[in-house]
Amino acid sequence: MRQILLHIGLHKTATSYLQNVFRKNPCQFVQNELFPLVVYARDIGIARGAVNRPHPVINIPASFRKNIIVSQEGLGIVYFCGDSSGDLRLFQKTCAKLTKDIFPEAKIFLTLREPIKWIFSIYNQCIKEGAFYDFRGFIKKNHEILIDCLNIMDLLNIWGAYYDDFLVLPMEMLKDDFQLFFDILEDFAGFKLPVRKVAQEVLNPSISEIKLRLLRKFNEVIYLFKKYCAPSHRFPPQTDAAIHVIRFAMRMSLEHDHPILEEKLNFLKEYPSCNISEDHITADIKAKIKANLMDFFNVTQTFFGYDAHYLSTLG
Repeated sequence: MRQILLHIGLHKTATSYLQNVFRKNPCQFVQNELFPLVVYARDIGIARGAVNRPHPVINIPASFRKNIIVSQEGLGIVYFCGDSSGDLRLFQKTCAKLTKDIFPEAKIFLTLREPIKWIFSIYNQCIKEGAFYDFRGFIKKNHEILIDCLNIMDLLNIWGAYYDDFLVLPMEMLKDDFQLFFDILEDFAGFKLPVRKVAQEVLNPSISEIKLRLLRKFNEVIYLFKKYCAPSHRFPPQTDAAIHVIRFAMRMSLEHDHPILEEKLNFLKEYPSCNISEDHITADIKAKIKANLMDFFNVTQTFFGYDAHYLSTLG
């Protein structure tokens, strides 16, 4: 019987590193093949169901081995960068239903992260992808979807309508007990995972606040140019693609330290701060996240000793 390990995220919980491990065996690893499904489900979520096109047909090559690892963090949650008004639950239900059509039998795996640090990391990623508001504006605009994304019981209940087996691991275990993390995961998967080594490099790392200032300013300039100079507030597809590549190149450069770059960045100290502070995460937001996590911890009974720490960070 074919065994399938289905890794559904979450974003910014060491998913890039895990995918790099899983990718060691390309005939066993599925990732990009599911991206059209995520895009389709995202469109349904944003449009609240009003998408007039058939869902994508996903074909997994017959050459793939008996045991398969599927890893696509977009299946678990989606952050509507620039549009937080989408229906997250509809998105998740669409992802689960369509994935079930492709993989009728699978074991679901996801990772969690200390919630406050996760929110900081999501903000960092948001700026990398084109936003230009400060952290206070980010929280004000997106607090509801951030709370919903950390409602793990809702996520598990949605996927639980289609699958029976679930494993949720704390991302921090990768650092604290690397071997235990993979021993638990391998036992759950029911088959041997690719050979792995302790991570020597963080993939897609958060960048410093001073570097975020540079990206914020770049994103703001692009937004203003599009709004006031581009016909119909849109760029031609080629221009949009070029801007996307330029932004990605900036990200890659800023993710690595270099003495000359650090010297050039000094002039950015006069730019407005990103105001990254836990103070902007209100007590009400923390209380709602805490209540959601407590629901999950009460069901699991244990979270490998990390549950008390997670809750303590929320007051």
